Amino acid sequence: MGPHGIVNSMHHQAVKDLAPSLRAVAWAPDGIVEAVEVEKHPFALGIQWHPEELARAMTRA
Repeated sequence: MGPHGIVNSMHHQAVKDLAPSLRAVAWAPDGIVEAVEVEKHPFALGIQWHPEELARAMTRA
């Protein structure tokens, strides 16, 4: 995605405190964590946005 990406933020819940093994890697303009990675793992990613909704919107465009 590079340093910037497009996501659709629809927050009614948000991460307050990360577990010690998690690292925040993406934030919304309001500071809410949008994505985390698991440290010391070859590939583990958690996201807070809704890629399925973004994909639907892009196919309708």
